Amino acid sequence: MAIKKITFSILIVFNVYFVFGQNLSIDETTKYINDLLDSSKTSCFFQMKIDNKGKITLTYIYKQTDGNFYEGSYTYFYIEDIGEIRMSKSIKEEPAIEFICKNDSKCINTRLFNDDFHTTSLFNITCINEEYKVKKGINAFKHLINTANKSKAYKRRDDDPFAPSNFKK
Repeated sequence: MAIKKITFSILIVFNVYFVFGQNLSIDETTKYINDLLDSSKTSCFFQMKIDNKGKITLTYIYKQTDGNFYEGSYTYFYIEDIGEIRMSKSIKEEPAIEFICKNDSKCINTRLFNDDFHTTSLFNITCINEEYKVKKGINAFKHLINTANKSKAYKRRDDDPFAPSNFKK
C-alpha cells in the first residue's frame, strides 16, 4: 500500500511539473528564453522580443575589447512564417538553434553591422555553447510560436488584398 502511495505521489509531482512547463504564457516563455540566451554571456548573446503582430526580433549583443557589451545586428521574422526549429551547428561547430522558413521562402530579415539588410530562409542562434541549453531553447521557441499562433493577439493583421495571405490565384 505504501509503495502505491509513493508511486502515485511521484506521478502527480511529475505531471504537475510537465503541465506547468507546457502552460507558460507568452510573456513567461519570452522571459525564460531571454534568461536562457543571456545565461552564457561570454563574448556574445541574444535578446528576444515578440510584438503583437507575431514578429520576433533577436538582437545580437557582443563583447568589445574594452569589456563592454554592444548591440550588433538584429534579425526578425513572423511566427507564422517559421516552418521548423531544430538543432544545428555554428561555423565553429558549436550547437545552435536554427529557424527555417516554410516552403523555402526567404522570411528572415537581418540588419547587419554595416546597416545592410539580408533576407534568408534560415537563421542560427549561436553563442549558447551547450547542447542541453540549445535543446531547452528549441523547446521554448516551439512552445512560444505554437502558443502565439493559437492566440488572436499575435496575428499579423494585413487587410491588403494583394498580401500573400489574402491573395487568391
